[in-house]
Amino acid sequence: MRLIFVRSRGHSRTFELSRKKGYALSIALSIFCLFSVTLVQHWIQESEAVNQDVFLDWQATLERQDDVVNQLQDRTSSQSASVALQLADLRSRLLRLESLGTDLVEISKLEESEFDFSVPVSVGGLARNELEEPSWGQLQQDIDNFSQLLNRRETELSILNALLLEKNLIEESKPNGYPVDGGWTSSAYGQRIDPFKGVKAWHAGIDITSVNKESPVKALASGVVIFSGERQGYGKMVEIDHANGYRTRYAHHRELLVQEGTIIKKGDPLGIMGDTGRSTGPHVHVEVLLNGKNVNPARFLVNN
Repeated sequence: MRLIFVRSRGHSRTFELSRKKGYALSIALSIFCLFSVTLVQHWIQESEAVNQDVFLDWQATLERQDDVVNQLQDRTSSQSASVALQLADLRSRLLRLESLGTDLVEISKLEESEFDFSVPVSVGGLARNELEEPSWGQLQQDIDNFSQLLNRRETELSILNALLLEKNLIEESKPNGYPVDGGWTSSAYGQRIDPFKGVKAWHAGIDITSVNKESPVKALASGVVIFSGERQGYGKMVEIDHANGYRTRYAHHRELLVQEGTIIKKGDPLGIMGDTGRSTGPHVHVEVLLNGKNVNPARFLVNN
């Protein structure tokens, strides 16, 4: 085998190799090439493995970050839902307070224009410094504090409402007013001459008449009708039980408009003035009883 090596300047050098040496060189070169190819393949595989590991590491990192983001989103959604529910509860409780306030204004007979709970409170002022937005924890604490304040105010207003209702009920249940519009007293309470016998007799009530002989007879106070019907001497009569031991009677109706068990409010019509029973003409006989005893109705009659 002859090997010729050419130099850069055109000179060449020739080597003569025997057949055996040529075979040996060929085998050596083949082994070297095979080893080089194997080495390159191994390097490529190692490089791919490294790249695969890096890719898997990045993928795992991204998945962890995605989990963190999802947890934050879930936490934010949960906090938002919780705050929304709490705000809805506070809103409903504020509406209840507004309703209670309106009732208190009505019961207390306050000036509605001065206590209009439907009008927002007027506030204002300059912002001196820009403040940071509150955190979820701060918002939750503020909501809890406001909720506790609402609890106290609800309790206070409920107690005040109950007391005013009781006071108003007592006032509404105490006889006061006049049973017939445009009427006047035709016979007073106490000793008088009996219109039928002409002798002195005790008159347990006050007789009231009117030009309008068909005037409706109105209740002097709120209460419950415990009698509605005919009674000897009284004719067609209505008796009402009020609070604090008061009762009132209204006699001589031509027609009754209520029945036993009816809940009556002050000023409600009970019947039409008439002359049934022991009567000389259309009028209403009014009696006021306190703890079962007749008292002078004149103390409770106010003719506007």
